[in-house]
Amino acid sequence: MPYSLRRLRELIKKTKPKGLLFLSGDVHFGSIIGKEESVIEVTSSSVNQENIFSYINKYVIFFLTNILSKVSPFELNKIYSFNNFGSVNITYVNDNEIKIKTSVNDSDGVEILVANQVFNNKNNIYTKTKDLHIILDEFATLECKSKTKVVMHTIVYILFLLWFLQIIYIFLKVIGSLFRRKKIDTKTKDE
Repeated sequence: MPYSLRRLRELIKKTKPKGLLFLSGDVHFGSIIGKEESVIEVTSSSVNQENIFSYINKYVIFFLTNILSKVSPFELNKIYSFNNFGSVNITYVNDNEIKIKTSVNDSDGVEILVANQVFNNKNNIYTKTKDLHIILDEFATLECKSKTKVVMHTIVYILFLLWFLQIIYIFLKVIGSLFRRKKIDTKTKDE
């Protein structure tokens, strides 16, 4: 896949298409990466992945990508880790202008993350090429699938699962000791 990715980057640099937008998924969270005035990557994944860790997943994703990447394109406020779906609305204003609105929506259809882009003959989205992570860096969703990150993500999930099980164990132990104490108290009253 590195060869294909390199070819894609070279093609983008060579052709400089207007209205370029990357849609991706299968990473179990939603995000919008990049600046609205340039190329963005919209990830929507997935409709059925919400779990007890959804509240902390965005922090795990953000911190792991910052620890394991020299340059992480993720911003904390642009990650959504609950059930979601994406939408793309394209409006052709005239022959020279296109407006694209992309969003990551929650289960009820409420827009959580939104990017509004305008592409026309006046805007040259490639003038700030050094700021375009998609062209210079790895694609964010592909970057997240490196073996190291998958292993780290798995380890973090296991640690959180163990932490959660430990809390349940302590909770059950406390409840059990309360019932035992109540049982002992009723026995001593009966004697």
